[in-house]
Amino acid sequence: MPPLRNKPYLDCIAALRRNAQARGSKTWFTYNAAYKAISNYPTDIKSPAEAHKIKGIGPAIVHALQKWFTPSNNQQISIAKPYTPVKGSGACALLIALDNTPTALSKTAITTLAQPYCNGKPWSGMRTLTSKNLVDYNEDTATYSLTDTGKPLAHRLAIQHAAIDEEVESVPPSFPPITPIIFHPGTFDIVLIVDMREIKGVNDRDYISKQLHELGVAVEICDLKLGDVLWVARRHNDGMELVLDYIIERKRMDDLVASIKDGRFAEQKARILNFGAARVVYIIKDFASPNLQTITTAISTTQVVDRFFVKHTKSLDHTICYLAELHKAHKAFETQTLQGIPDEHIDYATFLVLRKHLATPYLVTYQSYSMLNSRSGNTTLCDVFASMLATVRGVSGTKALMIAARYCTPQGLIAAYDVLDSDAERQLMIYNAMNKGVGTAVSMQICKIWYSNKY
Repeated sequence: MPPLRNKPYLDCIAALRRNAQARGSKTWFTYNAAYKAISNYPTDIKSPAEAHKIKGIGPAIVHALQKWFTPSNNQQISIAKPYTPVKGSGACALLIALDNTPTALSKTAITTLAQPYCNGKPWSGMRTLTSKNLVDYNEDTATYSLTDTGKPLAHRLAIQHAAIDEEVESVPPSFPPITPIIFHPGTFDIVLIVDMREIKGVNDRDYISKQLHELGVAVEICDLKLGDVLWVARRHNDGMELVLDYIIERKRMDDLVASIKDGRFAEQKARILNFGAARVVYIIKDFASPNLQTITTAISTTQVVDRFFVKHTKSLDHTICYLAELHKAHKAFETQTLQGIPDEHIDYATFLVLRKHLATPYLVTYQSYSMLNSRSGNTTLCDVFASMLATVRGVSGTKALMIAARYCTPQGLIAAYDVLDSDAERQLMIYNAMNKGVGTAVSMQICKIWYSNKY
């Protein structure tokens, strides 16, 4: 028997068999048996219908062959394309949520993270993802994670979503040439700054600074406008300070739960995002809490959606040792050249755009840092509006800033609702305005809170 007899049909069955294997489907065995049957068939097959004569080829295989070939000339008309979920579908949202997730997630956590990317209920897509071997389910821990097959697809979808979400200004502001502040190697020291409200207790306010001093850390206590811990480079000759692009927030479990409930947690994250810090670390001191599910979801959102690093510590002393290790790493900056933006070029309204405009990473002075993050001096109504939006369930800090940037004020949002004719249009207004970067459920919830008289 010639080895290439009925090759078009064998190629078709082989492709179907590969697809079944990629999905982890049991139909692989059916296609494998059909492949062997056609390979052993002694004569040429003139049409897909004729294949029904072959032992081992049933109606399902014949139907697959008929879909694969045109009935007139037996030419292959298409090859099955790799699976890609539709934008806004549950499967797409789940993959984006799992992208770059360092650990497996529970059903509740992944559903919460996926909701902003989904037009409906994201969990409806999980069966599809597991059947196609894109997501793995661990029965022992009841958690889900991406498979090696699913990781490239999830990352591609996340990149596409970020590109759609990215705001592009039609007329970007122009900036004059900047002569940067230069800190040359060996002309400055790295100093750790701890917020004055970071204490062990009312009767032991200096405990943190004393312990850090004993560990050889140059530390000072200040009233920080943003963050609980940061580092500055202090120049020897004039005392000028540049703030390193590294902010730390410290939370006890009980404080974390309280801040989630009263909205402070979302507001703090929104302010950090608005400052544009390149590296943000949340240090969370672990202990037993009855609100474990709430905490797990908040931490997962902070890692995946806001892209902040979360460090768990067992005690205050463990946190102090971690800060000391970070300080040693930051001491390496003393051998590098640092560049800063002069204060006269800093404007609250255009600061984030300026940072993106500059090709070289520039730091800001401590004076500019305080001015940019002052709650009273530079807080605009748009900032307050973003903080209010961030308290809505499902609205991350990034999404809140996007919505606030579009409507500017609560009055602007209400006015936009007013011009629409029906409640259905109002419920989907933000969903449509944000290029579907905000899910329908979140869009409807915002409408309910801000426009409904019944809420």
